[in-house]
Amino acid sequence: MKGWDWAAANSDAAATVVLDNDASGAQTEKHQKRMMGEIAKLIGKNPKGTGYLDPAAYDRTVAVLMGGKSAPVITKKPEGAWSHEIFDKSKM
Repeated sequence: MKGWDWAAANSDAAATVVLDNDASGAQTEKHQKRMMGEIAKLIGKNPKGTGYLDPAAYDRTVAVLMGGKSAPVITKKPEGAWSHEIFDKSKM
């Protein structure tokens, strides 16, 4: 998680790391900077830290997946599908 936080805060340097390790030579600086910008949007600014799953957001997602009247994506609420165990240990 610290690496993703660093990459989001240092997108130019992160793009350089990718380019320096691209043995194929297929990547471009412009593309990698754009991709890092998109990753930064996905990471966001969670006040609890990168990687924290908000239980309310999880519950909303489950409700949407179960909410399809004629064709729900899932038919029962998942039990034990996630925990904060690894996230909590990463903060120690």
